[in-house]
Amino acid sequence: MTGQTGSTPGPSSSDTELLALVLEHQQALLVEDADDELLIFRPDHEDTIYLNGSAALIFRLLDGQRSGTDIAGLLQEGYPEAGEHILTDIADSLRAFLSSDIVRPATQTTDQ
Repeated sequence: MTGQTGSTPGPSSSDTELLALVLEHQQALLVEDADDELLIFRPDHEDTIYLNGSAALIFRLLDGQRSGTDIAGLLQEGYPEAGEHILTDIADSLRAFLSSDIVRPATQTTDQ
């Protein structure tokens, strides 16, 4: 999804661990749609983060229920030509989202 060319190996072991995480959006975000892209305002950091169309799609799919691997499955159905690049691109996006503090591990609740 980032337009990489050539062949690349599958995801690294750290990518595999990252893709297994279930993430959700941070609570204090203000998200503004800009066509296929997103602007994310972080009031507590007093800054704005821009997500291009690919990153915005991944961000929108982070609902606290799906893992990165689940998202990869959905995107591989919609973009079969991207092949294994999807796993690496999603892992890179998740890493960037976590380092930017716009997502967090999902809060697991039990129905007991």
